[in-house]
Amino acid sequence: MVWRMLACILLLWQVNAHAETLPLVQAFELDDLDAFEQALAAGSDPNIRLDGPTDRPLLMQAIFDGKHEFVRALLDAGADPDITDTQGNSVMGVAVASGHGEIVRWLIEAGADFEKTTTRTLFGRDILDSAITSNIGDEVLVLLLKHDLPYAHATPGEHSSLCTVARERSYEVFRTFIEHAAEHALAIDSAPPSGTASPTSATGRRWAPWC
Repeated sequence: MVWRMLACILLLWQVNAHAETLPLVQAFELDDLDAFEQALAAGSDPNIRLDGPTDRPLLMQAIFDGKHEFVRALLDAGADPDITDTQGNSVMGVAVASGHGEIVRWLIEAGADFEKTTTRTLFGRDILDSAITSNIGDEVLVLLLKHDLPYAHATPGEHSSLCTVARERSYEVFRTFIEHAAEHALAIDSAPPSGTASPTSATGRRWAPWC
């Protein structure tokens, strides 16, 4: 009898929890920001996960969809900036890979913990390497560099991170990258692919060797 009562209580709790979060998901699907914010204010869980094979967090889906205002609302309501899906993909990784620099900044401001492997990597690759090759703005990339993130010496089949920064990023990013590497005594160059010339700036000055 006791076990049956406990089972009923658990079932009722699960139903009530689902009922609380259902308006949140509905508002999200309808792009109704006002109803979305009202649902959060009424107690809907900002860390709710969507049904699916990876239990994707709603925050991650909002980043995928580029719904910046919904991302902002979830973070303001206390969503976990380090939350992952069941495959270990993080919201930070998705934001970087999607090129959403503003969201990357918001996640950092919300307390994203780069000590967590899932937050500082994406598909096994250092998040900083992904950021360098994404369309994240230079200002946000500098912000990531100043958080002492690790990076790969070079990704197989690609130039070193330094070469990519020298060719594709601003001087400020290049300088910050060098300072970051020097501070941590990290290697920054790699052997050149055959027939590859060193990159030059608009003025013809070489920025990095062996690229």
